[in-house]
Amino acid sequence: MANDILDNLFKKLKGDKMGTTPPPSEDDGMTAEQLYQLAEKLYAEGNKDQAFVNYKKSADKGHIEAMYQTALCYDEGIGTIKDPVKAVDYYKLAANQGHRSAQFNLAVNYDNGIGVAQDQAVAVEWYKKAAIQGHVSAQFN
Repeated sequence: MANDILDNLFKKLKGDKMGTTPPPSEDDGMTAEQLYQLAEKLYAEGNKDQAFVNYKKSADKGHIEAMYQTALCYDEGIGTIKDPVKAVDYYKLAANQGHRSAQFNLAVNYDNGIGVAQDQAVAVEWYKKAAIQGHVSAQFN
């Protein structure tokens, strides 16, 4: 038993000295909604890099609007480099949760083969889902 305690203590100390213990995160204890609100504030202040970081943290905690905003950031290169594949990943997350603008943008990506293989049938399905929810542009596709 004493050996177990010493082993655990040694592992902990070794981790701390070697820099393998991650530093506390700035968002420790923050909810997805709090992170989203922080991202919105940062974006409004023009701090797009930090806004993106917090949108992504919020999205990764399940915030649907943050998923969509993260996709837009990747899509347009706001606060990060453009990455159409990652944009599609986050559009899918939000679209599968019923976010109509994410559904529409995902349809556009499938329609045009941006960040994903072009697939008209899949595009039509996403256009339909967005249109049913009242997305005006989707109703005309």
